[in-house]
Amino acid sequence: MNTPATPPWQVPGARVALLRRRGPNEHSVTLTTIEKVTATQLVLADGSRFRRGPNPVQDATSTRASATHLVPADDPRVARALWRQEADRLETVVVAAHDALLRDPTVAGARALADAATAYAEHLQDAPQA
Repeated sequence: MNTPATPPWQVPGARVALLRRRGPNEHSVTLTTIEKVTATQLVLADGSRFRRGPNPVQDATSTRASATHLVPADDPRVARALWRQEADRLETVVVAAHDALLRDPTVAGARALADAATAYAEHLQDAPQA
């Protein structure tokens, strides 16, 4: 059987990311490492397996759009996805602080909301380049 050449990032111990599509231009991301490389598969630290090759995909039966893709950790999509996950988390914190302030208006609550909004605004300014 002819196996494709292994890209240099597909070696045991390499830091990789699992990308799952969340929307047209959004992905969720999980960072992990490659545990083992077999003749046909890449085995990750959590035991999940991917076909070897230039574009490893975990689930061959799923559509390309919904499949989980394995990419090197320094892939630009990883930085964008991690940035988006943190933006979503900070937005949730702002909304929770706002709701808490509406329920119980206090100076401490106002400060918490201001701090959360500042952290969110600062994060938005650090968006990775497309």
